Amino acid sequence: ENPSHEFARTMHEELGRERLLRELIERIVNDQQRRPLAVLGFQPGATAADINKAFRFLSLKVHSDKTGGFHKSDTAFIIIQKARSIALAQIAAAAGAAAAP
Repeated sequence: ENPSHEFARTMHEELGRERLLRELIERIVNDQQRRPLAVLGFQPGATAADINKAFRFLSLKVHSDKTGGFHKSDTAFIIIQKARSIALAQIAAAAGAAAAP
């Protein structure tokens, strides 16, 4: 393949990834309802393992070290941290309530 075509294809793919990353960050930051499971991309019924896996995936995508310092990435990272904590607490509370006589 022509080196200039390869470079153009690579740049197009990189710009597409950057656009998707910015859209993800914007979605997280601009979600006014901030439902913990929705922030992490889940519906009710998600397990703690699901939540932790989603958090790890999203944190690697939105952390400012990975985004080149996109100005909203720090905010998005804090939001997903809080969403994870709240969602895990909700699961623990539901499990405790289910176990209570």
